[in-house]
Amino acid sequence: IQMKRQVNADTAMVYFNMEDPVVGGYTPDKVALRRAIGLATDIDKLIRIGYRGQAIPAQAPANPHTTGYDPRFKSEMSEYSLARAKALLDLYGYVDRDGDGWRELPDGRPLVLDRASQPDQLNRLFEALWKKDMQAVGIRTRSSIAKWPDQLKQARAGKLQVWALGGT
Repeated sequence: IQMKRQVNADTAMVYFNMEDPVVGGYTPDKVALRRAIGLATDIDKLIRIGYRGQAIPAQAPANPHTTGYDPRFKSEMSEYSLARAKALLDLYGYVDRDGDGWRELPDGRPLVLDRASQPDQLNRLFEALWKKDMQAVGIRTRSSIAKWPDQLKQARAGKLQVWALGGT
């Protein structure tokens, strides 16, 4: 028996609703929040545990095994740095004002990220890993669980805040 090894150019990404009042927009504080979320996400752990070591961190929009991919190119995408994430959040006013261990928005309201996810075992694992990463920088999270087609409709209607999804 001869087995062929198949290589897919799959991509996993995080969607931010750019019209959402918490994570959306292009002001420096909103850009800093999204960057801090990225810096606080432990991609290596996600690959090791969630993908069983069968992935590589993204460095650019072009996928491995596709035209335009350069394996020598390295960027800050997929960088993991809790210290930088915390510093960005502090600098832009996402601080814990009431001492409860959770950060608030610059205007003092609670900072809570609502991430859409699907009702299956793998996505539950991804949610648990992401929640732990966000807790490490003092960001409270909740999950909105629904089937993918329903979430696509919600995303198109501007109803999702954060969504993890992928493509092949």
